[in-house]
Amino acid sequence: MKNPDLTSKAIYYQMADLFEVSAIYSHNKALLFRAKPYIDKEAAIFHIKQRLKPSGYKVNFREEGDELLIDIRESASWRIPKLNIFLFFATLATMFLAPIMSTEAIFQPAVVYKYLSQPGVIQGRLEFTVALMAILIFHEFGHFLLAKLFKTRISYADVLSFLIFCILN
Repeated sequence: MKNPDLTSKAIYYQMADLFEVSAIYSHNKALLFRAKPYIDKEAAIFHIKQRLKPSGYKVNFREEGDELLIDIRESASWRIPKLNIFLFFATLATMFLAPIMSTEAIFQPAVVYKYLSQPGVIQGRLEFTVALMAILIFHEFGHFLLAKLFKTRISYADVLSFLIFCILN
């Protein structure tokens, strides 16, 4: 972990409604929290795993009396963000087909084909799609820069849409 103090603070805020944290340690690229759950132990464990997994953390638990020792480490694995890729292409498609989608014609292939076969329509839709995607990409890149500025842990998979856009254009 690059900055254990900031990371422990961010994780603590994610745990605050589930656990009463009595101590926080940093050891061997891991954060160790000694804590008592406010709610049912299994439910608290389930919820904290659900909260931290998307941020790229692996969570292990060990019972010590009535407390839990919670071991939180950064995950080393990188996986292809299928949902991000799907959403990127879905956004492209909806921007391109926006005028047709506002009517019932989207469910009639003959009407869609007739619309797209008109002169200049495809070029106009491509120009609109590229312009709107550029605005969206710069907007999302602003989120990325602010996350980096505040040293928030983000995965580079979040920026994959930006890279795909740059490659395709």
